[in-house]
Amino acid sequence: MKIIIAGDNLTAYSITSSLAQEQHDITLIGSDKSRLKHIEEVLDIQTVQGPYTEIETLDAAECDHADILIAATEIPETDILISLLASNLYQVPLTIAMLQESLYEQRHHLLKDSALTTSHIWINPAELVANSIIDLIQYPNCKDIFTIQEDYRILRLAWKEEQEAELDTERLQKKLPDDSQIITVIRQKKHITNIDNTTLKTGDQLIIGCPKRSTGHVLNHFSTPMPIKSIMLAGISEISQQLAKRLPSSTHVKIIDNNLDKATTFARESDNITVLHGDINDTDLLVTEKIDRTDAFLTLSNDDEDNLVAALQAKRHQVPFIASLVHRSEIAPIINENHIHSIEPQKMLSNFIFQIIHRDIVNEKHAFHEDMGEIICITIPKHFDGHTLAKIAVPHGGRFFYAKRANDRMDPHPKLKLKQGDILALYLAQARDVAVVTEQLNRPSPSFFDLLR
Repeated sequence: MKIIIAGDNLTAYSITSSLAQEQHDITLIGSDKSRLKHIEEVLDIQTVQGPYTEIETLDAAECDHADILIAATEIPETDILISLLASNLYQVPLTIAMLQESLYEQRHHLLKDSALTTSHIWINPAELVANSIIDLIQYPNCKDIFTIQEDYRILRLAWKEEQEAELDTERLQKKLPDDSQIITVIRQKKHITNIDNTTLKTGDQLIIGCPKRSTGHVLNHFSTPMPIKSIMLAGISEISQQLAKRLPSSTHVKIIDNNLDKATTFARESDNITVLHGDINDTDLLVTEKIDRTDAFLTLSNDDEDNLVAALQAKRHQVPFIASLVHRSEIAPIINENHIHSIEPQKMLSNFIFQIIHRDIVNEKHAFHEDMGEIICITIPKHFDGHTLAKIAVPHGGRFFYAKRANDRMDPHPKLKLKQGDILALYLAQARDVAVVTEQLNRPSPSFFDLLR
């Protein structure tokens, strides 16, 4: 598949890095020569330098041969124009563009799909991240929480010795609600192969699946509920604005930003939110605003260093739940090592784009923090109709844990006979394992004549 990506920023790099792990023909268009040279060396892809919307640049990138164009320059007007040129001039079958809220709401009027040639997908990254943060705030005791197929939750939880000494997975499974299951146990970043009768130890990471309605019941076996009634947000960004709209009206919210115009505008547009003009790393301001009595502190500015310092200040004041926005992947481990939840918009966006590109097979993809594995939901293709589940080879540490046919849940046992359109969810221990599974599903089984060759 030939994919053209327009942009030489962190977002474009993250998307390119994710897709470069597969067998795609990728060309990155950028304007900064030094950045392009670095990306070309690190990822071993083709690059083209030039203005994004000039025909000469798009010709050099061989846009006329592209299957997909992803516009990720972070300038919405430029992304729209690139998508327009790609679809109308070059008939690129699929364009994907990032839009901010005001334009995102008008997306269906910007470019219309052609029934015969082209289609367009618009993504609002801020909305994607805000929805993820809402889940974390609702269940702050989770290391990770994902919802798949709208009605099933995946939780990553840490086991603590004081919960119950010498408890094994078999006894814990019996205590969990019906239809809940321990998917895997990770100890010191190694997957325990046999989880049926494993004595749990402090620090073990458990990944558990359960119906959405049972989330609270499952969490009661791991920690005391920690309701979040007051939140301090550091930085007025598009993400924090999206988040503020989604928080329950009963939540007491304060937001800090050092840009007076931005703070003033946000204050005029926001009801029931206290807007403060000041530095998010001003210790006196944080103390005055009673940071030590805040349930949650989220640093959501566009500056990673400011976010990190502010989050560490919140840590020093023992705020129960702290999360920090991270744009550069190398900073995420520093955040996680300090027991601060890292919010990585680039990773979320890359996962979302992956499932768009592979939508015939992969309809959902989620990545756990701290390299704890991946969750993918797959749709069984026609050439697997009639085969058993055992036909799909799962890499070491992986496991099928969810199966659905139409609206009926099924037990994903190895002898399950598959039908086209079945939805299966599986846990994979390594990010690279995703390609191992998708390649099998994309490749039809060899015919009798193929075997004779």
